[in-house]
Amino acid sequence: MIAIFRLQIGNVERYNRKLTQEVHDRTSDIERRRRVADGLREILIRLNSNLPVRESIDFIACQIGTLLSARSVVIVEIKGENRTRPQIIYRKDDCSEERFPSSLGIPEDVIKQITRQMKTHKDFTITKTHDDPSVIFTYTGVPIYLGGDVYGGLIIQHGDFEIRHEELELLKSFADQVGLAIGNELLRTRAEEMAVVTERNRIARDLHDAITQTLFSANLIAETIAEVWNQDRDKAMQLIKEMRQLNQSALAEMRTLLLELRPSSVLETDMAELLDQLANVLRGRAGCQVELFVEGVCDVPDTIHVGIYRIAQEAITNIMKHANATHVRIQLNCNPMQDEKEYCHGKRIELKIEDNGKGFDPALLTGGRFGLSNMRQRAASIGADLIIHTDEGSGTSVQVIWQESEDATGNGKQDQSSTGG
Repeated sequence: MIAIFRLQIGNVERYNRKLTQEVHDRTSDIERRRRVADGLREILIRLNSNLPVRESIDFIACQIGTLLSARSVVIVEIKGENRTRPQIIYRKDDCSEERFPSSLGIPEDVIKQITRQMKTHKDFTITKTHDDPSVIFTYTGVPIYLGGDVYGGLIIQHGDFEIRHEELELLKSFADQVGLAIGNELLRTRAEEMAVVTERNRIARDLHDAITQTLFSANLIAETIAEVWNQDRDKAMQLIKEMRQLNQSALAEMRTLLLELRPSSVLETDMAELLDQLANVLRGRAGCQVELFVEGVCDVPDTIHVGIYRIAQEAITNIMKHANATHVRIQLNCNPMQDEKEYCHGKRIELKIEDNGKGFDPALLTGGRFGLSNMRQRAASIGADLIIHTDEGSGTSVQVIWQESEDATGNGKQDQSSTGG
């Protein structure tokens, strides 16, 4: 009876140990799956941000090292039509920032051997001994896809154990994330290149449409002056005045285009000077009288400085193209905000551009004509109020008001549009 009792106790103890081990294994597996999910979620967050591709791949490599116990991580780009010449674009050992020569970490012959399998769209695992026969490493590589084609491969060194199916699938997921990171970087680069080309084309078009025509007109006047100088001095002097005005306009437009070629110049140039250049362009191109009044110094964040300048630029362009105005008044007021006790507690900028042109139907304010949508978007992006008054035959007034918010961010305000006579 005692023997039977001891046997039962032994069975219970073995069962408890087995149950404890199963609980431990299940808990470990749940914890590992949680860490995998957290890691993949964090990778996706980083991929959707504007982080450099190197930082994203660094994080992915660390996740591989942590979740797959990888000692080394190498990413190769396959070069050549036959896709047999790998170029190492990234390698990391134990998630350190140090780069290792090709003779350390994952050997070159292993990289070449695994890379040859990439063109067949297959993962590949090999085991290799080093100088010390007791040291055995296992290497696994999976393809990295970009646009449906094999871009390269992700290769890891993970000790002397064979990689399990579940771990292999996780490694493929990491390879997909690397492909997304590289693809996002390529798309950003192409978008930036397209933006540069588009901007260059616009500047070339402006050079032709504005400055070339202005200089051509100035040249015609210069030829006419020589013909009328001895016949009508008053007319000749008037022509000289017009030619000087055209030359000043061309110079102002050239300076404006130079600002566009070097965007940092907009930040480096005082707001009053920027408006003066726009006024000179308007005088020459539209031939109207322009008054410019500036009060105070506009010391504001860069985004506000650029935003207000762009709105002014759009408003001046509208006057030149559509208004047929003879008189324009530009007022810029840069004064600190004051409370009823006259204590300064913030910054405020008010820009007002008025013309006596033909105006337009106020109903068009809700549409996207005359660059109105661009001005609204710029005003909204810097948290400024945009107020437009216009009526057919009564000219147009464009007013931009920005004031520093409590957190000094310039955000949180909505643009407004109103119409009036």
